[in-house]
Amino acid sequence: MTIVSPNLALFGYATLIVEFLLAVLLLSGTLTRGAALLGLGQSIAIGLSVANADGEWYWSYLLRAALHVAIFAMAARRFYGVDALLRQRPDLPKRLAALT
Repeated sequence: MTIVSPNLALFGYATLIVEFLLAVLLLSGTLTRGAALLGLGQSIAIGLSVANADGEWYWSYLLRAALHVAIFAMAARRFYGVDALLRQRPDLPKRLAALT
């Protein structure tokens, strides 16, 4: 409460940017595993912040987190998207390859 309330605009813009970035990365198939980890963190943070609110569907955030875990585990199978193109490059750094 003492951190978020005074910086509400900053947290609002950060949430907007992260959600937009997640959508772009996951829909284009770019750095899918990294995007899944980012989405998992965001799902947990939002779920914990609204878990005790009246009428909130807390299970929807658990479902979102489970979907991000599944995307991370499957790595989108690397058939389509930018990750498939990146994996074909022999000079791809190992750290970047771990996120694809």
